[in-house]
Amino acid sequence: YNLEDALNGARGFAQMGLRTRLPLNQDWLGDLNVERVSTTQGASTGDFTALGIGFEYLPAKVKFTTRYELRMGERDDTHVLTTAGARRLSDSLSLFTRERIFFVSPDSGASRVDGDGTVGLAYRPVDNDRLNFLFKLQGLKGAGAKGTGAPLARSYLGIFEMNYQPAARFNLLSRLALKESVDRIEGERFGS
Repeated sequence: YNLEDALNGARGFAQMGLRTRLPLNQDWLGDLNVERVSTTQGASTGDFTALGIGFEYLPAKVKFTTRYELRMGERDDTHVLTTAGARRLSDSLSLFTRERIFFVSPDSGASRVDGDGTVGLAYRPVDNDRLNFLFKLQGLKGAGAKGTGAPLARSYLGIFEMNYQPAARFNLLSRLALKESVDRIEGERFGS
C-alpha cells in the first residue's frame, strides 16, 4: 500500500502483482509480470492493470535490459518500451543509460508519444574509495509515466555528485543540479 499526499492523506492506493524471472541460458534472463494498481482512497483516475515482458543480458562487463509493458488504465492505455544498459569501462569507471518511450492512447483525444532518458558516468574506485562521483543527464518529454503535465512539456536535468573522504570519520559531500523546464499551457509558454 502507498499513500500519496501523506500530510493530508488525500490519496492512497494498493499495488498487487506477480513477477516471475526465468534463466534462459548463462547470459540471458527473462521475466513476465502482471500488476494491478487500485485506489483505496481519493480519486481513482490513475488505476491501471499492467502486463509486461522483459529480457536481461548479464555477462561480466556489460549489462543490458529491455522490457515492454502494456498499461490498461481507466482514462488511457499506455505502451511502454524501456531499454537500459551499463558498461564497465574500467574497474572504477562505469557508463550507464536508460531510455523509455510511452505511446499514450487516451479514451478521448489524440494519441501521443512521450519519453524520458538518462545517461551517466560513475566513478567508484574498488581499491580506494576516498573519492567517488556520479554525473548524469536526464531529459523528459510530455507526461511520461506520471500521467500529469501537458503533452508538450519538456524538462532537462543535469546532476553532479561527489563524495570525498580526506580522513577517517570525515566525509565531504557535494551535489550540483541544474534543471530547465518548459511547457505550453493554453497557448502561453512557461519556463523555469
